[in-house]
Amino acid sequence: MPMPPELQKIRQEIDYNFTDWKKIVEDKSFKKIFTNGVDGIEGLVRPPKGYDENNPAINYLKMKSYIVSVPVTNTDFTDKKIFKKIETAFKQMKPMLDFLNEAID
Repeated sequence: MPMPPELQKIRQEIDYNFTDWKKIVEDKSFKKIFTNGVDGIEGLVRPPKGYDENNPAINYLKMKSYIVSVPVTNTDFTDKKIFKKIETAFKQMKPMLDFLNEAID
């Protein structure tokens, strides 16, 4: 959960480069691995200050955090393919993390 100054930078980056953000988080491979998509804990009810409700990125702009997760069962931990599953998830997550990190640099 980024601090307010970093969150403001992330929102601005998503707003300015929504096409790039959307290409990352709405990619077919991304959605296949992260079935819940990007989730934001404690999202805002109204748009953040300076953003319009009709902004195409508004659902992402209302988020206070940007989280992806992969469902894992108990049997997954004993499966020999678990390391491949983890590696695939991290590789798919990297472009999103790069985008977010670039925003706060």
